[in-house]
Amino acid sequence: MNKNLSKQFISTFDPLKISKSRTLLDKEKKDVVKKLTTGLTNRKVTDTINSAIELHCSGHIDFVLKKLFNYYYSEINMAQPQCIDYIYLFSKYY
Repeated sequence: MNKNLSKQFISTFDPLKISKSRTLLDKEKKDVVKKLTTGLTNRKVTDTINSAIELHCSGHIDFVLKKLFNYYYSEINMAQPQCIDYIYLFSKYY
């Protein structure tokens, strides 16, 4: 607990209580992953970011990384070969 932060701003929410098939906003995980995938393929930045944030906050960061890595490997790989180093370092850190 932070001694400088007032108790009214400290969350008592337990992320371990989230169902594995649901997200933080009580949506189906498969629907949010589908929205992330279609947002990536259709280049809808807002949908992609909102879906990624919702999955990340719900503890499903593995799905976000898997989708982003797959999209990079299938769509961007030839245009940005130096990005492989960043992906390697990030996955090593994660």
